[in-house]
Amino acid sequence: MNRIMNAISLAQTTERRTRVRRKSRRLAIIHLTARGCLWALWLTLLAGPLDAQETFQSWLQKANLAKTRGDFAAMEKALTHAHALGPGDEYTWRSLAWAEARQGKWQPSLEHARENLRRHGECGWPLQQLFDSAMVAGDMDLARATLKQADHLAPPLRQDVDFTEYWRQLEGVTAPRRYRLTYVVDDKSTTAPLRYLLPALRASRQTFAVTVIDAKTWRVFTEGRDSLLEVTPRPDKPFRIIGTVTLQPICIGPKRLAQVPPGPAPSSLQTLLGPFHNGPRLDPSQPDCLAVARPLRGRTSAETVQNILNWLKVNMIREPPYGPDTLSAILTNRHGLCHHHVQIMTSLCRAAGVPAVIAHGNVLPEAKGEIALGHGWVEVYLNGLGWVPVEPMNPDSLRCFGGANYMLMHTAGHTPVENHFTPRYVSLQGRVCQVERLP
Repeated sequence: MNRIMNAISLAQTTERRTRVRRKSRRLAIIHLTARGCLWALWLTLLAGPLDAQETFQSWLQKANLAKTRGDFAAMEKALTHAHALGPGDEYTWRSLAWAEARQGKWQPSLEHARENLRRHGECGWPLQQLFDSAMVAGDMDLARATLKQADHLAPPLRQDVDFTEYWRQLEGVTAPRRYRLTYVVDDKSTTAPLRYLLPALRASRQTFAVTVIDAKTWRVFTEGRDSLLEVTPRPDKPFRIIGTVTLQPICIGPKRLAQVPPGPAPSSLQTLLGPFHNGPRLDPSQPDCLAVARPLRGRTSAETVQNILNWLKVNMIREPPYGPDTLSAILTNRHGLCHHHVQIMTSLCRAAGVPAVIAHGNVLPEAKGEIALGHGWVEVYLNGLGWVPVEPMNPDSLRCFGGANYMLMHTAGHTPVENHFTPRYVSLQGRVCQVERLP
């Protein structure tokens, strides 16, 4: 019995000693770990700023390289990493807002442009970037207020930024333009008066007034959506058509586009989702068109149209060889002039559920000159906004069409049989015209 008790006592003593040794080892490990952490922390504090400074500079180098190759997403990412490692300066904050603006990211661009202004004060370059970000956002009131703010800067604070060009840029998308157009016409008729398709007398962003000189008689009237001129010429001399057009630019901005509600097009516009003519007959429901259009459908009609514009930028080439004007040929060839672009964009919009028609007209010179060729663009119907013009060859045109020099003759494709290229009268769209911009 004594032997058993002694054995139990020895076992208990051994277990206590083992627990003490284990506890000692744990304390030692904790002590060493704590010392290691303190050393690691001290080393981090010692070496961190130098490493961070090197990393900050390396990210700036990556941002500059990305800018050189036009990769604005990579530029934004690099500058964001750089600012996580250092405070940055006026140039890096301005560059970040600029890179975001180039991608259409108007909200972060405005935020970072304002942050740049807060950090570095009211001076030329921060205000220049705030103006740029406001223009991308379509906030013309902010853009104008920013330029007025810049105009009150003392010369040293302007930092050699010339804001005159930015005022011109703003006026180009907000101020109406007036032009005088002169057509000299030597058409003869011994029977009935001649009829001409005029620029639209009154449209959403256009007014046109006309007079005729050296004709026997003339009158202006409308027939459906068309503005017409009826002239009885003199047998001995040509007559002149002199018109004055006022064009209002349009700039919707991404903020308003983001508010376009989802949902189908109004039932009254369902015809504008089907086949139409623009020379040849084009059917948006044909399989090759639907195959392209389906992935481009967005949450709203505005998203869908922007997706189509982006697709056109990537897939359509504005140089020869140009193929036939049929829809299948354009989808296969993917080379085209303006009429190829408008035909494929109108077809894709309709196939994706967005009503669209083709606008025919002229692009007028900035100041003065002669025009003889017509141009085409597209008008799309956006829920909550109505009819909006877009330039298929410019992916930014939904956000800001501008169009202060886009003169509309008429829109076509409203019915399945209507065809701009089989008119009932002579269009002035392709006639030689002398153009002068008025003050």
